[in-house]
Amino acid sequence: MSADLHLHTTASDGSIKPADIVEIANQLDLKAIAITDHDTVAGIEVALKKSQDTAVNVIPGVELSCDTGGRDIHLLAYWPDYTASWFIKELSYLQKKRLERVKVMLLKLKEKNMDVVFEEVISIAGDATVGRSHIARAMMQKGYIDSVEEAFDKYLGRDESCYAEKPSRNPQEVLAMIRKAHGVAVFAHPGLADIDDMIPEMINDGLEGIEVSHPDHSVEQIKYYEEMASHYGLVPTAGSDFHAKGSGRGAMIGTCRVSMETVEELKSRLPEENKLKASSI
Repeated sequence: MSADLHLHTTASDGSIKPADIVEIANQLDLKAIAITDHDTVAGIEVALKKSQDTAVNVIPGVELSCDTGGRDIHLLAYWPDYTASWFIKELSYLQKKRLERVKVMLLKLKEKNMDVVFEEVISIAGDATVGRSHIARAMMQKGYIDSVEEAFDKYLGRDESCYAEKPSRNPQEVLAMIRKAHGVAVFAHPGLADIDDMIPEMINDGLEGIEVSHPDHSVEQIKYYEEMASHYGLVPTAGSDFHAKGSGRGAMIGTCRVSMETVEELKSRLPEENKLKASSI
């Protein structure tokens, strides 16, 4: 039995609805999945409700953006108290920063004679947390590119000309936020961040795990982060980082999995006051 601990839905920049994600996971014989949308928990309740009709356990989660001083990194929070009013308020702040980032990227696109209007992007996103995939879809509607993957490869990817970092909380602040919410924190896709020197400091601030297996990690990186996890006593996790089929971001659901023993180890790192709440998995 295994779990996929990093999945996105239409609540942020994924292409599949939360309930449908659960159904697909059930068909793939996954014992558990984590819904980890960007800076939002809007898809969790629907996924939890759907899970009651399947053999899949849904782990409430969220992928939170951090600013390391010019470099955007992500922390995964598992089992946070996601209904707390203060937590929702913090997520709203991060979502506001996402809107500011979209405007910056649209200006960069305009400099390349691609006129994508902010309101068009917001319309495409609808109730979802706005992200780069929504900009890409607006670009497709205008005929500037043929696919979301092309938009990321040429313009919106981390190292491309129209990319912009999200001004947000620093890792220390986000780790404190996760602790306050009684969740457990995992460093997402560290191989994309290039800040390994900051990991000891992040551990001191409450980091409990590291995403070792990820679609964008090479075999060498996976081995490196496995050794790092062992050295620092971090829980080594895995997740497909699914967004959409053919998007070029992450991989299909179930591609990167961990054992249920690892899920239990991750759960053991929860604060005592939250362990009972997570005991159903």
